[in-house]
Amino acid sequence: MSTLPPQFLDELRTRLPLADYLSKHVRLVKSGMHTKACCPFHQEKSPSFVLYPDHYHCFGCGAHGDIITFAMQHERLSFVDAIEKLAREAGMQVPTASPQDREMAQQAAQGVEILTAARDFFRQHLRGESLQYFRDRSLDDETIARFQLGFAPADSQALINYLREKKFKDELMIQFGLAKKSERDGSLYAFFRDRAMFPVTDRHGRTVAFGGRIMPGRDNGPKYINSSDHPLFTKGKLLYNLPAARQAALDGQTIAVVEGYMDVIACSAAGLTGAVAPLGTAMTEMQLQLLWKLLPAHGGRHVIPVICFDGDDAGRTAASRALDRLLPHLSPAQTARFAFLPQGEDPDSLIRTQGLAGFQDILHQAISPAEWLWQRAVQHQTFNAPEERAALRQRLRRELTEIKDNDTRQQYEADLNARFEKTFPSAATRSNAPRGKNNFGAAMVKPTAPPTANASEIKKQKLLLMTLITHPQLLDQHQEFLATIEMPLEISGLQQALLATTQHDREQLWD
Repeated sequence: MSTLPPQFLDELRTRLPLADYLSKHVRLVKSGMHTKACCPFHQEKSPSFVLYPDHYHCFGCGAHGDIITFAMQHERLSFVDAIEKLAREAGMQVPTASPQDREMAQQAAQGVEILTAARDFFRQHLRGESLQYFRDRSLDDETIARFQLGFAPADSQALINYLREKKFKDELMIQFGLAKKSERDGSLYAFFRDRAMFPVTDRHGRTVAFGGRIMPGRDNGPKYINSSDHPLFTKGKLLYNLPAARQAALDGQTIAVVEGYMDVIACSAAGLTGAVAPLGTAMTEMQLQLLWKLLPAHGGRHVIPVICFDGDDAGRTAASRALDRLLPHLSPAQTARFAFLPQGEDPDSLIRTQGLAGFQDILHQAISPAEWLWQRAVQHQTFNAPEERAALRQRLRRELTEIKDNDTRQQYEADLNARFEKTFPSAATRSNAPRGKNNFGAAMVKPTAPPTANASEIKKQKLLLMTLITHPQLLDQHQEFLATIEMPLEISGLQQALLATTQHDREQLWD
């Protein structure tokens, strides 16, 4: 049992890449999407020992663990000896644990142990109808084993009895979300019952939570339920399939954020191993930070994750929330793109009907945050009146204030200003142009270059602006005329500010 600070153990694992360490002890070979070896823990001729970014798993004998586990098992070391050996190789000093650190480490070790036992229980019960459910979703045995999929029996006492036989205490089952107490008589019952089970792993490959899906044809609760937050798991701070996505990012794959467990698994089974999903919540800022941390820069260019949600109203609402969370963090090194699936499709269904190529086509059509910001603001709206266009400009300006990085915000302002001018040319420009309707209900023509104003004209324009500022009650009468004038950059900002003022603003100025 570890009494070391979790931060120290995390740093140790980070400094010693698992692949580099294992290559000193076993012969690693690349096999398709994976790195494999003949298992060092049992005799075999064909490799079944698979290496993932932060852990290994043998599909022959079941050996599973991280770099610390490997050092203990392969070199027959105690936990303390393994830590000291690895720390020397990493150039780290083993810290002296405080009482608080020892308590946290003990709690974490117990949590991992009971959650791993529950995962194994669910895997043992994956048979018959529950196994067929995954087979019907086109998952082969290798994919089912890789994601450690399982089934929670309908019997509310089955898991409880299994864990009690393993000497786990009831309080531990409750603490880590595996059981609840009945309000009626205080008896214990399993939280997950009669559901297909999806283990959730942390970035080290340790099982820390579960998602459970209702079986087809059942009517016993929500479609999905997820583990409650506990000392090892916070929904908004983790992504499903994060360890595999880290390796995919290193391999230069596209990182796609999809909506659910089966979407991730379908992508992975088809060859896109860099898919991740939020865990029953809207995309959070912490999850965005996790994505940016695992994405390396290739040749000075940062890999950009694609947020891909369903094309229905719920999917667009989720994408809108993700955009709101993204805006404050936008910078040259932190961004994302947005892709939308056809109505009625999700990644799982699309891949089954059109293959991976069909889904990748959707990812390749992903739009920038600026484009999604614009589409969101103008969809289902008309902008025939000056006030409506002014309200649109005000909304966009207000949203852009969320961008904290000055350079990025300025570029977004320029981008959206250009979109605005292209979509809503001045009345003077439109009067001599062919008319047509765009998606926003306004006349749309190719904008012409603004005429170059001489000094005399600029002086008159400045005088006009000063007059309207001094006498704002005149704006109602002359707003349309003001909108037709092409002013130079040095005063156009003031012109736009006047056009954007509301009737209420003008009354306050006049009063």
